Amino acid sequence: MRNFMLLFMETCFIFYLSGFQLWKRVKKKEVLIMEITNQQLETLRVERGRKNLTISSLAQQLGVSRYTMGNIINGKTNGLRTETVHKINSWLTANVHPTKEVANNE
Repeated sequence: MRNFMLLFMETCFIFYLSGFQLWKRVKKKEVLIMEITNQQLETLRVERGRKNLTISSLAQQLGVSRYTMGNIINGKTNGLRTETVHKINSWLTANVHPTKEVANNE
């Protein structure tokens, strides 16, 4: 039994050493963090309501995950990736029309 335990411990130690060499930390690429303004957030919420979109369908139109979209709509983000902010801005630009003034001819 003692020989088995020593063999087991040696095997675990060798596995640990080989695993340690295989698990080298890869340098992550830097991600720029941006925020959307309160006006952008409010416009996004209004347009979502006006078009009667679910969070999932809005996320699909924007090309982001529904979890990210849910956090954005609920104001639970401290910052967003630049790609996400650009997607939001593009969607808002394409879907929000200038306010049409109603002419009162009285």
